[in-house]
Amino acid sequence: MIFRFTFDELGVAPAELEELLGFDLGASPDPFPEMVQTALAGASQWCDIRGGFEIFREVEFRERQQQIAVNRKLFSPGKLVFTQLRQAQQVALFVCTAGEGFTRWSRLLNDSGDLTMGYVVDALGSLTVDKAGGLLLDRLQQVALEDGQNSSDSFSPGYCDWSVAEQQTLFSLLPEEFCGVKLSGSSLMDPIKSVSGMVGIGAGLSRKGNQCRWCSDQDCYYGKIRRKKLQTG
Repeated sequence: MIFRFTFDELGVAPAELEELLGFDLGASPDPFPEMVQTALAGASQWCDIRGGFEIFREVEFRERQQQIAVNRKLFSPGKLVFTQLRQAQQVALFVCTAGEGFTRWSRLLNDSGDLTMGYVVDALGSLTVDKAGGLLLDRLQQVALEDGQNSSDSFSPGYCDWSVAEQQTLFSLLPEEFCGVKLSGSSLMDPIKSVSGMVGIGAGLSRKGNQCRWCSDQDCYYGKIRRKKLQTG
């Protein structure tokens, strides 16, 4: 299943972008509030938001090796991800992208010397794919519920001790250039503002929130923001 989303559907609030830029809510200094508004106003012209998933019923969880076999292709996602998904009867592999536009827009700004605005636009591209991924997972959950099941949180190679190299296995199970996303030899996605991953489907599963609470990557900026929210919330 492949879906298209408009930027307006994401409901991006200025405060969310300010927070991603590193400012406390409502406390960004000039000229950032104006830049944020400019970026939000122009975003719909630059994005091509697509997301899709494929559901696989041939799934095996190998407890001893902590591996997941999907259509007989093996994933070694690490203990944390394996534990969160082990009760699944099916898994969905997904890809979501904001398209190439934000990267192109950011580069144009940087090349013209407007590095700060380029930084704001780049951050907005990251926020866009994050929000679009949330909408895609909502659609997946609807499909699972219609089948009398539920869905888990999403988990992505490169996080929670799951090697980013396993993007190669994930993409090998999906149609070529799924949602317009290609994978490089070093397992990086093109367009850059893209995300992929795995979701469990089963009666005993539920969405508990983003994976940042389990992830050990202390350098991830999203993780820092979300862990701070948990501590102060």
